[in-house]
Amino acid sequence: MSAILDLPLSSVIELILYGYEQEKEKAAWELWKSVFPFMQMGWIEFIEFSTFKNQLFKTNYQYSNKTKAEIEEEMMKVVAAYEGR
Repeated sequence: MSAILDLPLSSVIELILYGYEQEKEKAAWELWKSVFPFMQMGWIEFIEFSTFKNQLFKTNYQYSNKTKAEIEEEMMKVVAAYEGR
């Protein structure tokens, strides 16, 4: 424990991020492994683990071409609905 405390903060952060990535990898592997028998039976199309993992962790961004006024109007409707419930 004291060895970790002696490390520079940047190294500790790198270790935490590495551990987080390892946990994500393990979770993806467990999920793929649970689907694998169905892929073997032909019920689901086979997909390689690397492709599965990339699709699983792919970040989707949604952009809008709305103006600030349109966004404010939409949010005021949400606030009014919330307050009127």
